[in-house]
Amino acid sequence: FFVTGAAIILYLNQTPLQPRERDYSFVASFFAYSLWIGLGAYALMEAVRGFGAKNEDDETAEVQEAGGGQLAVYAVAGALFLAVPLWMAIENFDDHDRSGRYIAVDYAHNLLESVEENAVVFTNGDNDTFPLWYAQEVEGLRQDVRVACLSLMNTGWYINQLKNQYSRASTPLPISFADDRIPELQPVGWEPQEISLPVQTERLLGSSEVFVPDYEREQIQSPMTWRLEGRPYSEDFNFLHVADLAALDIIRTNAANGWERPVYFANTTAQSGQLNLQSFFQAEGLAYRIVPIQHDQGIGGRVVPEIALDRFDKFRFTNLNDPDVYYDENIRRMVDNYRITFGHAAEQAAAKGRPADARRVLDRLMTEVPFETIPGDLYSTLILRQAYETVGDIEAAMDISRVAEDYVLQEVIDASSNSQINSLMQYVAALQFAYLENGKFDEASAFTRRLADALGDETQFQTPEQLEDIYGQVYSRRQQVDSAAATP
Repeated sequence: FFVTGAAIILYLNQTPLQPRERDYSFVASFFAYSLWIGLGAYALMEAVRGFGAKNEDDETAEVQEAGGGQLAVYAVAGALFLAVPLWMAIENFDDHDRSGRYIAVDYAHNLLESVEENAVVFTNGDNDTFPLWYAQEVEGLRQDVRVACLSLMNTGWYINQLKNQYSRASTPLPISFADDRIPELQPVGWEPQEISLPVQTERLLGSSEVFVPDYEREQIQSPMTWRLEGRPYSEDFNFLHVADLAALDIIRTNAANGWERPVYFANTTAQSGQLNLQSFFQAEGLAYRIVPIQHDQGIGGRVVPEIALDRFDKFRFTNLNDPDVYYDENIRRMVDNYRITFGHAAEQAAAKGRPADARRVLDRLMTEVPFETIPGDLYSTLILRQAYETVGDIEAAMDISRVAEDYVLQEVIDASSNSQINSLMQYVAALQFAYLENGKFDEASAFTRRLADALGDETQFQTPEQLEDIYGQVYSRRQQVDSAAATP
């Protein structure tokens, strides 16, 4: 029990926070404990059997033991048989019940429906890859898409498969490495440098599936150039994994072939594995497409409303609004990714002249993935609040601000250091400004009261009149700055 349980943790120096449950590591210790349970149950039954015998030489006692004693043994055995699994069910069923939970298969459906026909999509690892393979192999969904798992792309055998094998309706990937070189690929030191990809603009627009609005076509870069920094190892040394080399080769070879296949990164991939291409990402559903148009929209990607809104219409959110379905912490975090994705896309779509459509997809998200069923976090709530402000629904934005208020105050209460509290104050300031900007001075004051109580600091409290005066001063200064900036 010890060697296959606690000793494994000590031997592996296993950290407390793991990406998933690791019960399988300790299965032998469970076997040992189960043997003890069986021995203990047998011991209890033997104790009951012995308790019924008063005198071994007394024939009457022997008859009683054979009758009543045996019955008692059966009763104890039956009680143990019922009580142990019943108690386990009472304690564990509610948070282990998977019925009604379709998040994995819906995620796979939504990601596969986020990409164009014949696409290549780079995924991160097990959690965002296996659901896609299930959807393709079992449900037959989007078998034209080639899923390329970056974790497995550190192995030669997998790169060889991607290069030389079909996968259902997906042709092999464009990889230029010779077959005999692939097994020899190793991580390499990398000097940060400019990388260029050829872009045949007319072919890109005319023969591929890339959709570029007329107002953005002049922004296409030819060639497409960016700086690949590599992964930092020390202050003066960067490197590239084998997966980085393989992904870069796929992107380069595909560009040399006229951008024949759409290439995406799933939005679950780590930034360190995205080859510094974020400024060329076009957000399409749950994936980022590499398009030779540079932007400054940050890691959320550039949004083309005609594409992004269409992708969202194909999404499924089965039972995410059902309070009777249990969703654990990992799933709640993953679902929050929907809110960030929708909020970012809706904000850009509204800014590009599609506020009504942007509000429609936001309203659908709030209906099918409500905070009451699956709580969010500070970042996602602020993203959605800002999106609703951009589409012009101030009341919805204020409703989300009230949800965010509860989150930030709870985190302030749970904060274990002044540095954590200081970092949370930026969210506090953002919420206060949202209230002030919309004339909600009473609510802003009530928020400062709750904040003062949470921090035990009465100086945090401000009256509605004080806040209105502060906002008037800030607004006046902003007008002066805007006026100065507009003066030739």
